[in-house]
Amino acid sequence: MQINNGFLHLVSTLLGLLHLATFATAELKTIEFSFPNFKSPENDGTINIPNATDVPSGRNVLFLPKEKNALSVGWVIYEEKVQFWDNSDDAASFSTEFTFSTSGYNASTGGSGLAFLITPDFSIGDIRGYLGIFSSTTNASTNNQKIAVEIDVFKNPWDPSASHIGLDVNSIESVKVKDYCPVMDNRCTYFTNKGDINVWIDYMAESETLEVRLAMGSSSVKPTQPDLQFIGLNLPRTIRNFMYVGFSAATGSDFYPAHTFRLRRWSFKTTAPSNGKKNILLIAVLSAAAGLIFIIIVVLLCICRARLRCCCCAPAPAPCLDDPFPQIAQLASGPRIFTYRELSDATKGFSENELLGQGGFGKVFRGVLRSGTMIAVKKISEGSDQGEQQFVAEVSIISNIRHRSVVQLQGWCHEQGQLILVYDYMPNGGLDQHLYASNCPLNWTMRYNVIVDLASALAYLHEELEQCVIHRDIKASNVMLDRDFKGRLGDFGLAKSSARDMVAATTKLAGTMVYMAPELPITFKPTTESDVYSFGILALEVICRRRPFDGTVILLDWVWEKHEQGELLQVVDPGLNQAFDRTQAQVALSVALMCANPNPNERLRMQMARQMLIGEVSVPPLPANRPFMLYSNVNSEQGSCNNSGFHSDAWNTAAIENGRVTIIQRPEMNPR
Repeated sequence: MQINNGFLHLVSTLLGLLHLATFATAELKTIEFSFPNFKSPENDGTINIPNATDVPSGRNVLFLPKEKNALSVGWVIYEEKVQFWDNSDDAASFSTEFTFSTSGYNASTGGSGLAFLITPDFSIGDIRGYLGIFSSTTNASTNNQKIAVEIDVFKNPWDPSASHIGLDVNSIESVKVKDYCPVMDNRCTYFTNKGDINVWIDYMAESETLEVRLAMGSSSVKPTQPDLQFIGLNLPRTIRNFMYVGFSAATGSDFYPAHTFRLRRWSFKTTAPSNGKKNILLIAVLSAAAGLIFIIIVVLLCICRARLRCCCCAPAPAPCLDDPFPQIAQLASGPRIFTYRELSDATKGFSENELLGQGGFGKVFRGVLRSGTMIAVKKISEGSDQGEQQFVAEVSIISNIRHRSVVQLQGWCHEQGQLILVYDYMPNGGLDQHLYASNCPLNWTMRYNVIVDLASALAYLHEELEQCVIHRDIKASNVMLDRDFKGRLGDFGLAKSSARDMVAATTKLAGTMVYMAPELPITFKPTTESDVYSFGILALEVICRRRPFDGTVILLDWVWEKHEQGELLQVVDPGLNQAFDRTQAQVALSVALMCANPNPNERLRMQMARQMLIGEVSVPPLPANRPFMLYSNVNSEQGSCNNSGFHSDAWNTAAIENGRVTIIQRPEMNPR
């Protein structure tokens, strides 16, 4: 029996679906424990004490560090690692409650503080100023993968006062603080010698929000309003999936401790994310698998029948498809084909009240299907040749793309002379809407994550598909934000697709001028490198919150000028009020400038840019001055999907500097 490649592909797809079903049923392991007191914790093995912590006999409290030890650090760590997120990047929520007290002996020399800690290992840090968590050599490094909520009783140069709480993410310099002594900043003793203090820390994974509450007295009630709230803490991008939890405390003074800390009780609990998404995924996977099994059975029966039959039967004629877009008719098994009435009902007759936005190609409406699923519906303007090209491009290219950072095409409709595209609904709209809002809600962490998301999407399009995809129109308005403010690349109406090492033909200049690579007006050749350039400009826009060209200043020129003056970090959006990770900002700006290099051959590949942004590859230093190059103008009208296509033996070159293009005619060369 001969089995063709199509049948083997069906079997392979079925096996892949079954594997995906096992993934969809995987559960995140939760944990819950409580220590109402600390009676000899080392006896039952549930508490690990890696350094200088004491449990005095009969006192039922932990001293961190040992009582009357100067310049020392004490840690208390729960023995079992806690799972904070799973393989699908779904994070667990967690809550912890503990009671502590602190006594001060010498306020002038100062102590350090106590911190609830999430750590990958038992690597204890420095004492002075670093709470035993970080060190002078590793502070602010994303490789730390540590989160701490500090209760600080000493004012360091980066602290607001001697009594504050703060959220530390890979750095002792808190990303968010609550100051309890804004007036008396250096001699405040808000926590010291006040008896028992209750602390509640809650993390809500769905909103990426961490809240801290404090109340005096061991029997105090949990306050309604948080003392400190931070939005945008993405655990999968900050820490490992399995981490230790516990406490660290450090004392000050060279001769005797300025403070000691007593931990009286502690409880901790994680909560798994909702299974709603996974249940939907499981149902979809099993339904698809059942359909494939049915098809495989039918194919096998047909093959067997063909071998047994003794007479030849002519095959039935194939149905004739009267479709003005035959190149996408074969995609009916991919994105769903909607009826016009179905989409009209979903958008309330394409009501202006459901209008999300509009552009040169048409209007986008919000819609709700009968199943309750929200969708975005793009209705392309009638009679638009460009609209028809966009329709074909999006259906034929994006239908094969499955990536978490790319807006998913749900389906399409061609009926009653209408061209309609249906996408996942992005509740937070376009990046540009939030970036330039009067009260911009995008903090530094959100912005950095959006840049990483876009780098991941472009690396996937350029290097991970069988046929690479050149987007050609990367800009802020084409980046959508989902409900978690994660970036999704959308609008593939200008995209080109071609086999790797082949070329994408074009004779028109397409895209948005302020994001356009400088070689494009000369060569008319879209390349992966021209996408990389646009990404670099967009990354600068997100970091600086300035448009690529505001009518007076070219953003790229301005950033290079600041770098040449040794003031690169001054370009970061002042609206952040210095609440940003300086190491991440240096990395993001360096990557953006390397991507926006005027020489396409010297730009980063998107995979390399992504690896630099997430810390997998070190970032080389930027040149002291802005680079400019001579670009060859090749005679072909083809643009490469794998290289920029610039050759030194072309007839014309263009000197490009400060956005100006000068064409230089090369002298005729003698034939060889």
